[in-house]
Amino acid sequence: MNAFRGKLEEEGFQFCVIDHFEDFEGGKAFFLSHFHRDHMRGISSPSFNQIFKDQSDVYFYCSEITKTFMERDPEIQIPSEKIYMLENEDPVYIAKGDICVKVTPLRAGHCPGSIMLLFESYGGRVLYTGDFRLSTKDLEKSQTLFENGQLIKLNNIYLDTTFADACYATFPSRETSFKIIKEIIIRSKKLYNVSYIAILPPDVAEQNEFYVQVDVLYFRVAYSSHCSLDELNDFVTFLKPMKITPLVIADDGTKELVIEMVCNWKNPEE
Repeated sequence: MNAFRGKLEEEGFQFCVIDHFEDFEGGKAFFLSHFHRDHMRGISSPSFNQIFKDQSDVYFYCSEITKTFMERDPEIQIPSEKIYMLENEDPVYIAKGDICVKVTPLRAGHCPGSIMLLFESYGGRVLYTGDFRLSTKDLEKSQTLFENGQLIKLNNIYLDTTFADACYATFPSRETSFKIIKEIIIRSKKLYNVSYIAILPPDVAEQNEFYVQVDVLYFRVAYSSHCSLDELNDFVTFLKPMKITPLVIADDGTKELVIEMVCNWKNPEE
């Protein structure tokens, strides 16, 4: 289940609210990492939408693609001029009273318009991943995560732990999955002269298979827009945060067990 309720624990970010808008008391800067409903609770409520009309210093922040989706949703009534578009690795500075927060969006690799958010204030630096799938090679390309050639110090990572489980140890790369899907479509068209074949994600028992042919025109292809457990371990090992806060905790799990799994996971094949 989603364990995050919109507020960062660290001092210095009290007026920032992210990906959960049911409790917006005291919020002045609202952020949406991507346009998926499980990250948008409360966004359509009349009381939430009204604060953007009543308070001149309240703004909503998201990527350009996410803003487009929001403007096309009739249930969301936030004025367009109150939605600020974030550009990749281009920071914004948000002040309230004597507190100033620097927020830098980073690509998340989850879905169109998805972003991670790096928050910096007197309380330190925290990275909110939202839903994401990135490799360490992706991280190495970021200018924001490095200063003078060295990784920045992260006090906390609010980490997408959707697949922090041993049964999701590894996934094929996206490139591999795309190649498999392309080959399936080409082969099906050649053999059966059709192209609306059914391609779905695999069952848990099929995670180690690149693809499974269920029927003549029905396939399950291993594909994910979230990190595998191996990738989560690589991510935290690379960034070396002082702390990790899981964003997703299974109903039968605990925060401590999730952190232990991510940080100490060893691939049995290594």
